[in-house]
Amino acid sequence: MSRKTGAIGVLIAGILLLIMNFLELDFNHLEKGPLAGILSNVLLIIAMILSIRHLNNEEQT
Repeated sequence: MSRKTGAIGVLIAGILLLIMNFLELDFNHLEKGPLAGILSNVLLIIAMILSIRHLNNEEQT
């Protein structure tokens, strides 16, 4: 498995976990919600997108 394939797999897993956290979100009781989980998934998705872009740039050179 290449680094790019691994990064894409982590990206897909992060998106699925983000969707699950949004489904568990209770707007009536936000203090009990998974806000930290949502934030960490967003940061993970951003990191994987940047990593994939960097790997694509390395392949072109």
